[in-house]
Amino acid sequence: MKFGGTSLQDADCIRRAVHIVAQHRDQRPVVVVSAIGTTTRTLLRVCEVALADGAETAGGQLEELAGHHRAILADLGIEQRAQASAWNAMARYVDDIGQLLQGISLLHQLTPRTEDAIIAHGERFSTLLFAAAARDADLDVAPVDAATVMITDSRFRMARPDRAELNARARATILPLVEQGRIPLIEGFIGATRDGVPTTLGFEASDYTASLLGAALDASEIQIWTDVGGMLTSGDSRVENVMSIRQLSFDEAAELSFFGAKVLHPSTIEPAVEKNIRIRILHSRYPDGCGTTIFAAPESAGVAVKSIAVKEDIIVVNLRPHQPVPIHRTTWSVGEALDRHEVSAHLMASSGSRVVLALDVNQRLDHLLQELGETFEVSPTENCVIVSVVGEDIGRTPGVVTRAASVLEHIPLLMVSYGASDSSASFVVSKDDVDEVVMMLHRELFGESTPSDIFIPTEVKAIS
Repeated sequence: MKFGGTSLQDADCIRRAVHIVAQHRDQRPVVVVSAIGTTTRTLLRVCEVALADGAETAGGQLEELAGHHRAILADLGIEQRAQASAWNAMARYVDDIGQLLQGISLLHQLTPRTEDAIIAHGERFSTLLFAAAARDADLDVAPVDAATVMITDSRFRMARPDRAELNARARATILPLVEQGRIPLIEGFIGATRDGVPTTLGFEASDYTASLLGAALDASEIQIWTDVGGMLTSGDSRVENVMSIRQLSFDEAAELSFFGAKVLHPSTIEPAVEKNIRIRILHSRYPDGCGTTIFAAPESAGVAVKSIAVKEDIIVVNLRPHQPVPIHRTTWSVGEALDRHEVSAHLMASSGSRVVLALDVNQRLDHLLQELGETFEVSPTENCVIVSVVGEDIGRTPGVVTRAASVLEHIPLLMVSYGASDSSASFVVSKDDVDEVVMMLHRELFGESTPSDIFIPTEVKAIS
């Protein structure tokens, strides 16, 4: 059971999450928690302030963050001794962060390793609060330090788990607690190298933690508790007739998360697929709702398109070789460059000797583009967005892509991708056009959809 930051953002939310866990006690839950609200982003800003303005200024912002958590702790209304114990532990974490901020300020250097050491504390804060509330509710929670279980490489800010070591440690550390009737409580998002150096799995990766642990422990189900009632036909609140999706296949959910659906971290699906463990996305404010269930072979009910996903912060890069070369050499050299710089292309197309890439601007692209410029004429187009139509039957259903393209006939399409996946068709457009594109596509593809075994209107999405 993973609880996201919005499901833990204040005392009421934490108590509600604890109550949900209590209701599932007979199913022997393992609980994974995210940092509260925007804590991780705040800690990142504190790091940047320490680098730019010094540790004293950053320390003031850190104290504000600590004060916010202390206020939540007080609002939980738990017994004074337990409250004092939790605050003392949190104060020690704050002191640890303060020392790291001093190092950033003195050395005038902020490394990914130091960032990970600092932002990992967000989940530690929320674990203390959740444990205090759970014990006050007579739940026998057993906190487990993620750094002792989630062993990773040293690729800071985007660490890769050692699956074999994780599986062994999870079964040795967490499984005995479950068998004793206790409720293991572990931080999401964070891990450590074999030498104990803190790492993180990537932004908002607590879903991934839950999926990895679920696979390691052969869980019957992986539950993602959040502030929406599952996957939606569109994440844009301005779109009319948005509906929740009752069921998705693993492939559909993977495509949606890869192309920008914020409900689920993109890496979450793979561990669940390996062990064929269903994933349920549930609303923490309406725990009796049906949410979205993701599994191997849901019923399609003849529905080809399930959702429209939007991936922002995209740059389209057109590459034309300085000298004529065969296309296989061009694509090979581009692929080699992407691998060397550890940059993933969301979309890639080739024609003649030219190659077009759709890249996430949040990746480190400067050195990649500089290297490509030695061989290619590089023409970037910034402020782009990928809009993807997702559904498992798209590749086998005539007319879906034609309908989608027809409503976009007056919109400049910077790139189109169809056929590489049976579950999606993608259009790259300017950021200025994305709102109109999503509204037109949703109206065309879902305008006549009615409540069914697949879709639920959002106004009743919490009702099972």
